[in-house]
Amino acid sequence: MYDFGVALRRNRKLIGFLARKYAVRGHYSLSRDDLEAEGLLCLVTCCREFPQTEVRFSRYFKRSLANRFQNLFRLNRQHKRQGVEVRLESVKTLPVRIAPNIWIQQALNIEPFLAEPAKKFLSAVLHPPAEVYEFAWRDFCRRNKLHSQGLQVSGWRTFRIRPRHIRGGLRMSAADVRLLVREIRDVYRKHTSKCGG
Repeated sequence: MYDFGVALRRNRKLIGFLARKYAVRGHYSLSRDDLEAEGLLCLVTCCREFPQTEVRFSRYFKRSLANRFQNLFRLNRQHKRQGVEVRLESVKTLPVRIAPNIWIQQALNIEPFLAEPAKKFLSAVLHPPAEVYEFAWRDFCRRNKLHSQGLQVSGWRTFRIRPRHIRGGLRMSAADVRLLVREIRDVYRKHTSKCGG
């Protein structure tokens, strides 16, 4: 066992520095204080489990702290990917993001400037028709079935409407969707630059 007082005196600045660094980057859902607490817990664990064969405690602790923060980052990313479960009735009221920097109100503002196919696609994104919900539900059930058979598959826990479901529900090709999204982005940029100027 290593002396905790000595370890704290030598490594407190390192823990504070790393906690501040990772909190500023925003990779973690934890605050700076929480990251510092994790670092101190790691220090206590290292002091208790420090092997007698090791000579340099600082090197041992730095490696353990790096691994601890890496595991926290992975866990945080895993929770983000799982998403948030919502009731089917409330799906239509959730905020929908069409493309980078385009939200519902802004999408409604640019709708008059779009060609008919782009308008139809935008309308399906904002208010998915029954075909899109049906396509998304079939895909969700298929993924649940594959998961129950022991296969590794994502998206089996949470029902979500994704761009591929809109594309499948509207029977469009990936190339068509890319063109329509590009048109929506171009019109959005042109419209916002006029408003800004």
